[in-house]
Amino acid sequence: MQNFFLDTLGVKEDVVYGAFNKTHGGGVVEPDRRGKHRKHRTVSAEAKKSIKEHIRSFKTIESHYCRKSSERKYLPAELNVTKMYNMYKEVCARTNLPVEKESVYRKIFNQKFNLHFYVPKKDQCDFCTEYRHTVHKTPALEREYKQHCDQKLLARQAKQVAKDTAKANGTYMAACFDLEKVLNCPHAEASSFYYHRKLSLYNLTCYCLGSGSAYCYLWNETQAKRGCNEIASCLLKFLDSQVKQKFTSFTFFSDNCSGQNRNRYIATLWWYAVRTYDIDSIVHNFLEVGHTQNENDSVHSSIERVSRRASIYTPDQWSAVISTARADKPYIVTDMQMEDFCDFKEMSNCVRNFGVDEDGNKVKWTKICSMEFTKKEPDTMHFRYLYDQDPPKKCLKLMKRARHTRQSIQSMPLRQLRSTYIPLSVAKFNDLRKLCDNKLIPQHHHGFFRGLPHEENV
Repeated sequence: MQNFFLDTLGVKEDVVYGAFNKTHGGGVVEPDRRGKHRKHRTVSAEAKKSIKEHIRSFKTIESHYCRKSSERKYLPAELNVTKMYNMYKEVCARTNLPVEKESVYRKIFNQKFNLHFYVPKKDQCDFCTEYRHTVHKTPALEREYKQHCDQKLLARQAKQVAKDTAKANGTYMAACFDLEKVLNCPHAEASSFYYHRKLSLYNLTCYCLGSGSAYCYLWNETQAKRGCNEIASCLLKFLDSQVKQKFTSFTFFSDNCSGQNRNRYIATLWWYAVRTYDIDSIVHNFLEVGHTQNENDSVHSSIERVSRRASIYTPDQWSAVISTARADKPYIVTDMQMEDFCDFKEMSNCVRNFGVDEDGNKVKWTKICSMEFTKKEPDTMHFRYLYDQDPPKKCLKLMKRARHTRQSIQSMPLRQLRSTYIPLSVAKFNDLRKLCDNKLIPQHHHGFFRGLPHEENV
């Protein structure tokens, strides 16, 4: 016991002695300097500049929607910061520059750039997230959220009913359609591809809910863009193929992108179709905003999984990859040609009324959740704003105040959208040419890339 007290006394004396030394005789103990003795290495301005230049060298890809409210840009989904850092080390080795740590690279990437790796557009609902994060929920917000949830369920129920009907009725077609994220040519694991602009390829997929068949319509950016005319043209192709299989009634489901799906030009397509084909009715339902997941997501996921490690250089190769992405029931691929794209905006000029319903109210196109066209009333669009709306449908007389007869309207041809290819920018064409010059694209594909229409250098 005596030894214990002596040992304790010795410890106390050491503590007091140490504290006294830190006063340096001034009576005030100096600040705690634990962890302060090591000097942090400063990253030079030249090193920061080289990292920024390397990050800027990666070419961003187009987002699925053109969001004017967001300045965020996207990098390919197969990239991540670690992969980019490894490529940065390779660049430093070639140029004899000092290599900074990955933590430095990552910090600059996160703090100095508004970049994001591409993720599926339907990952979560903005409104539901906002509702969950709102602490003080007003009665108005509660009512809006309840209606949002109700519409989500009713839209899904409508799709399930359509699916069950399609399985039981051989003349009824239920389908959902969606545009896949932009595909690129060339597409491969070579790191140099990330630093060059590539040819964009678009894929509109129509999934038949009754049979499980999927139709993919492919085109590249020199043939057409990805607006409402292009979407409508692909849907017309799909309708034509299904009418030949004796389907007479159609129900479609899609997301509610106003620029592509929910607009007067798609309505013009349906109006034109019930007049031209042996179709009894066409219904187009729009899934609730933020909850537009549908069977096309599985199609696009299969395509992404199969193409992840594949080397794909041309649109023809993309067609082959997509057609074999599902083994048990291959996807049906159609390579769209210039003459397949029609000008539905011009055709819409035949319609005299898109703006005022039968009750004299202005039509709110961005609020429509369903629209219907029938052979019996080809010049009438029945629509609704809510799935449980009472009365359920409103009426839009498309040819109100029109002087055209039915025969004269039908004689108006559906014109081809464009007769010349869309030229690539000089920068994109030069990037593709460099990939050919550097033999990163196989020799037998050079003719395709060098022959792409492009703007001339001035």
